[in-house]
Amino acid sequence: MDTNAFISQAISVRLLRIKKKQYQLASELNIDQTVLSHYMTGKSSWNAKVMDRIAPLLGWGSAVDIAIAAEEERQIMRSIPSSESPKPEAEQRLSESPVLEVTA
Repeated sequence: MDTNAFISQAISVRLLRIKKKQYQLASELNIDQTVLSHYMTGKSSWNAKVMDRIAPLLGWGSAVDIAIAAEEERQIMRSIPSSESPKPEAEQRLSESPVLEVTA
């Protein structure tokens, strides 16, 4: 994951904690939801100006606070052993598994 992804992760976590939806944040910022989505998915890169606008709406003081939260997310991801991550082969097998239907 790159820095933009960790910023998006930090913002997503904050949105969950304060029970706010992405579309609500976009509305409060007076921007189209698609614009915010582009930042959140990495199609657009985060910059300090945008982060400074978002920060107070999520209970942070400034872009610096978001950057700190993003670094915390990076540290969390580093602390998870890679053995706990699904292997590509396992993901492939799961996606090819037949769907089990239960009938009464």
